[in-house]
Amino acid sequence: MHLAIIVVVAVLSVGLRMAVPVQAIASTYDDLLFIRLADFLCRGEWLGPYDNLTLAKGAGYPAFICASSWLGLPLRLSEHLLYLLACGVSSLAVGTLSGRKWLSTATFMALALLPIFWGADLSRVIRENIYIPISLLVLSCAALAYAVDGPADHPRFHRPLSHRILALLGLGVSAAAYWLTREETPWLYPAVGLLLLHWGVLRCRAIRRTGTLLSRDGSVRLMLPLLIPTAVAGGIILTICTLNHSHYGVFRDNDFRQGPFVDAYGAISRITYRTPWKRYLAFPPDARQAAYSVSPAAAQLQPFLEGPKGAAYMAPGFGSYDTTGFMWVLRDAVADLGLYRDAGTADAFYRRLAGEIDAACDRGAIACLPARSTFMPPVQPNQLTDALVSAYDFFWKASGFRSGPVGARPSIGTEETVRHFAGVTHSLPTPLESGSAAADLRSVSGWAYSPHGPLSIGADQAPTALRIELGSGDDVLAAFGTAGASALRFRATGDSAAALSIRQDGTTVRLPLSAPPGPFAGTAGDLVITIDQSAAVPPPAETIGGSPANVAITGLYRAAGPWLVSISLIWLGLFTLWSVLRQRRIDGFLIFWLAVAAAFTTRIMLVSFLNAVALRSDYHYLYVSPAVPFGILVVACAVGSLWRLRPPQIGR
Repeated sequence: MHLAIIVVVAVLSVGLRMAVPVQAIASTYDDLLFIRLADFLCRGEWLGPYDNLTLAKGAGYPAFICASSWLGLPLRLSEHLLYLLACGVSSLAVGTLSGRKWLSTATFMALALLPIFWGADLSRVIRENIYIPISLLVLSCAALAYAVDGPADHPRFHRPLSHRILALLGLGVSAAAYWLTREETPWLYPAVGLLLLHWGVLRCRAIRRTGTLLSRDGSVRLMLPLLIPTAVAGGIILTICTLNHSHYGVFRDNDFRQGPFVDAYGAISRITYRTPWKRYLAFPPDARQAAYSVSPAAAQLQPFLEGPKGAAYMAPGFGSYDTTGFMWVLRDAVADLGLYRDAGTADAFYRRLAGEIDAACDRGAIACLPARSTFMPPVQPNQLTDALVSAYDFFWKASGFRSGPVGARPSIGTEETVRHFAGVTHSLPTPLESGSAAADLRSVSGWAYSPHGPLSIGADQAPTALRIELGSGDDVLAAFGTAGASALRFRATGDSAAALSIRQDGTTVRLPLSAPPGPFAGTAGDLVITIDQSAAVPPPAETIGGSPANVAITGLYRAAGPWLVSISLIWLGLFTLWSVLRQRRIDGFLIFWLAVAAAFTTRIMLVSFLNAVALRSDYHYLYVSPAVPFGILVVACAVGSLWRLRPPQIGR
């Protein structure tokens, strides 16, 4: 009966997931990058030619995309099969530790029908689609490997290693995948650490009772369950590092985790500045000038960072680089110098940049903070308070099991982008924005710059009227710093077939409202035009795909989730006190419950902190989504604990 329910729910879950199509986005640093790397892998070219993006992100998700494509499976189906595997292992852990088979089945049902994968944020080709199940597998395999033992005097405590070998191997593989998929790994450390600490204490007590704690046999029994997953995970990660060394000459898996790029970014961020502080501010003009004055390597970047190429990266209305994007600006600037022809050349430049700035800081040539090697900007005291405030919002997002509206948004890019995504993912992406009814009206904002004389911006010959708003381009002028120059910021709303006419000293440029964000390729003369934002009106929140069942289940989860998770966390605190004060022990079930609660809250606090300090982004549903399944496990454990409080029943 239990198996039949699981099979039916799994089939239903696949159907609901496949009802939401893939959204193709020509995002150089995310979706399109994963497709590009997967394409090279499938052609047997490892990660392709070396450039500033080759090792910018882990190889885990591109390898998964390639494996799915090689098998001929739609990417969404492959991702969901991995998720169902994680659901099965997690529900097995709940059932084993609680001793309730029905609870295991109920947990699988609740996890399999989790609506976050039907939301617009996860309809993209984005690594959270496998990072979520991988995170579940890490904790669930660790629980099956280390938390299922009973008290030291319980016969089950002495079960042979062969009974936990699959969990240990699964932990090793999933831990390697976890490491290679995203960079922010520490958020699961407290949860896994609780399981390891509990197991280590019980194991040491049990071995000490046999009098073999310091013997060879005792050491083997204590260390072997720890060494097996470590060896498996380490072997996989070292293999990736070895392949990178073979192809690119650097022994690392990711430039954002190891290597001189982190040191260079840290050196830049230690320079103090007089520019008024504001959240997300990165490397403002006076800090840049200080770097140019003491570092010949930094001075090489000046034409890019102070010119139109760099200005195209500045957030609208922000007036400088921000902490979300400057790491990519720095890599693009180095690539513009031609220094990414190989990894050794790029590494040498970053070492020189870090060394020159750090040396100038140490001798007092420029004002600096203490030495640092991190992407985290210096933290202001008020930001910690902001993080706690935003944690409330993120808790309701995570416990409400949200990931944007149901369905996928229209694709962004070109027809070639859609065809490329379709070929690799074996899935038909959503239509492009320009082909949808919602894209008949568009809103475009950006700026125009000319080093010679005044500018004027008006409507081109168009079938419909345009609403045009012009604003000061002082921040653009400050970025370029050219005497006699002129700049304007603009926002235009109208038919997508309409266009702006930008004029300067006899030169006229026609700017279609359908042009994509970024530097405008159709410039003439000395005009520089950049589109900051281009969106359908109303914004492209309308989605494609999904079914009434998707919408109904999503509404149910969102309504009940926050209350169930909140009550379960409160009950966890009370149950822990009862176990410690009355039973005077914490068993495997409770330590697993504490671990999943730690994973849930730690992820929320991490995203809240990043939001307060460095995360200038609209994708907060996406970033908090790995916490969501752990909310289900928190509730499942709370239900299981109620049965553990029932008095033992005498045989009838």
